[in-house]
Amino acid sequence: VKKMYAFTFADSEETLGGPVSEIDPGMSVEEVIALKGKPNSKVSLGKKTILTYEDMKIIFEENKLADVQ
Repeated sequence: VKKMYAFTFADSEETLGGPVSEIDPGMSVEEVIALKGKPNSKVSLGKKTILTYEDMKIIFEENKLADVQ
């Protein structure tokens, strides 16, 4: 089962006025930062990396996107 995550930088797509940026499972830390921008914090715990933003926490395992909370 392939999961897909989407996020916006506005309250709604109408406010955004354009397409929604998408992040996909398996993307690298660098690819997500290129789409979402610099995180508030970055924590590396062995094979796990966590990026935190105001609206979400993005979790990577072995430099591949694994979960968004």
